[in-house]
Amino acid sequence: MRVYEPSAEELLFHYCSAQTLMAMLKSRTVRFSDINMLNDLQEFRWGYQVFEAAATRLIRREGIADDVPELPQEFFDAVDEVVHRTQLIAHPFVACFSREPDSLEQWRAYGDDGRGYCVGFSAEMLSQLPVTMFEVIYDIEQQMNEVVQLLCKLHGVYLSAAETNDHSLFKMLCAELGLMFASYKHPAFRSEREVRCVHAVQLQELPKGGRRFHDPGGTRAGEQEGGQPVAFYVRDGHLTAHLDMPFLVKDVTPVKAVITGPKNRTATGNLLLYLASEGLDDVQFQHSQIPYR
Repeated sequence: MRVYEPSAEELLFHYCSAQTLMAMLKSRTVRFSDINMLNDLQEFRWGYQVFEAAATRLIRREGIADDVPELPQEFFDAVDEVVHRTQLIAHPFVACFSREPDSLEQWRAYGDDGRGYCVGFSAEMLSQLPVTMFEVIYDIEQQMNEVVQLLCKLHGVYLSAAETNDHSLFKMLCAELGLMFASYKHPAFRSEREVRCVHAVQLQELPKGGRRFHDPGGTRAGEQEGGQPVAFYVRDGHLTAHLDMPFLVKDVTPVKAVITGPKNRTATGNLLLYLASEGLDDVQFQHSQIPYR
């Protein structure tokens, strides 16, 4: 699985409003949202469409090398079945970060039209949370080639599973493939240079029917921890599921920088006093260099 491995000094940036900044720093949490309820309604479906297109390319042998064996329809059906069931046991909740610390497009879209903040997190510390990190791929051909290669490797595992009647590895790799769908986005979002933290949440069946979200927790800095409650809030008139994950790693904050937006009029002294009140008296601080009014 293609997992993002940050460098020791790397920062990843999260654009937000002033209200979100205060809520995040006071609670010392970062919000993870159900990927199916994000701003871009195509989010997770886009990745699944890439899978469908890659499978079609393999079936029709379009641009496929001669040394790649033909893959039967029942193989793709088996992968599809596991990927769909994965949503019940590893439903992706994501927190979105950018490698770009001062982006006009993101100030407009996520930073309260330039009046908000951009928070720099230690990427290495984020990787110690109970998450899987992916660098988003925007190039369609690169997305297709990656899924084609993964499907070809999966086919070998599929054949071995049929011989041994042990399908555990095949199911695990299919689940990982499904999780990777969260790392594909439309090329129109390329300027965001996004890195995603993905946390798997379960769908728990209830005794009287229906299901609810259940966070099984995970591993933080090598230690197992319990999950967080999943709640709902209204965004743009739609119910959105989320959980607020504590971001401290061994009692150390990953917040290393704060950038004020190009329309942000907060006095530097006031902001530094506020940050110090939240225990952040040693973060890097700067104002956006973008002339946006």
